[in-house]
Amino acid sequence: MLAGLALLSRTTALIPLLALGMLLVVSGEWRALLRFVPVTALVTAVGMAPFFLFDRANALYSFVTWRGTAEIGGNSVWSIFAYSGSAGGIRHTLDALARRLDTPSVVLFVVALTYLAFRRFNISPYSRDAWAVLAMAALAVPMLSKTNWPYYYLEPFVLLLVWEFTSMHDRRAGVWRWPVLTFGFLIVAATLSQYIGLRSVGALDRVAVGLLEFGAMLSFVVAIWMRLQAAKPAATAYLNMMPSAVNWPWAGPAAPVSRVAPISPVAPIPPVAPVAPVAPPLVPPGAPPGYSTPNGTMGRTPPRGPFGAGAANGGAGGAAGAGHGSRPGSPGASPRPPQPPVPQEWPDLDAGWTPRPPAPPRGEWQPPRTQ
Repeated sequence: MLAGLALLSRTTALIPLLALGMLLVVSGEWRALLRFVPVTALVTAVGMAPFFLFDRANALYSFVTWRGTAEIGGNSVWSIFAYSGSAGGIRHTLDALARRLDTPSVVLFVVALTYLAFRRFNISPYSRDAWAVLAMAALAVPMLSKTNWPYYYLEPFVLLLVWEFTSMHDRRAGVWRWPVLTFGFLIVAATLSQYIGLRSVGALDRVAVGLLEFGAMLSFVVAIWMRLQAAKPAATAYLNMMPSAVNWPWAGPAAPVSRVAPISPVAPIPPVAPVAPVAPPLVPPGAPPGYSTPNGTMGRTPPRGPFGAGAANGGAGGAAGAGHGSRPGSPGASPRPPQPPVPQEWPDLDAGWTPRPPAPPRGEWQPPRTQ
């Protein structure tokens, strides 16, 4: 619907819309194309119907027959073939042919450039770089039209502005991270628009200005192509995916255009197999310090005295406790005695601990305990 309204606002909007439709064709978005074209045509037909119903002759002349008979104006590369002399001769034939070749040349240029851009950069019609394709298509109007008007520069400027300011972060470091094309085109367009319709200059001057116009617009097309090449590899793989199956309900499912499928940031994480909890080693109640279970895990038993089991028995006991607690195979370690079988029930962890005295009832004062 918005495409039809844009086409009703000005006829030059047909060229960027043609590039968008070509992107839908080469990317295989047939369902989106079948909705884009009929809706655009229907909106345009509804808007044009009153003009053709009430003034058909003038409407046909304005939209159909006038373009082919209009003379070649200024700021056009077709000024090379312009001729205003008497009828007859090769120059008159070339002038009549050039008057009818500008629109087909624009259409052919846009179709070929869109196809090459898709083949070279895998540009999706839903990606940011699609704005670059529309901008190059809009530049074909002032570059190849036989009659230019100042508002022809508006579409390329707006499309360049949108593309550059939305893709500066995914370009490589350098000049392409700045909006050089937008402001450069604004300066060039403001300069060239001063010469449109100027009749006081000679024929050679008009040819020179036309060639300058063609060269300037072509240089911006080449600059856009170079900026497309300056995209980061990761950004190119991710941003040019086709999100039609997710974000666009009218487009339907579509295969990714890149040969190597990029990793989607919303891909589900594969489930991780649950890990069974590891039970603590079983330690008999009467096991000495440093007791080792059959699987080699050092067990831990509650102390039997205020400073450990070995300290309560003096130096010999302490030494023995230290020997039992040393790592097997280390210097000074005593041989490990034969171990009893591991019981098949949990030990009583409270065995060996000093029982806690019962708490006094509330409201009664108790003297502090002495150590």
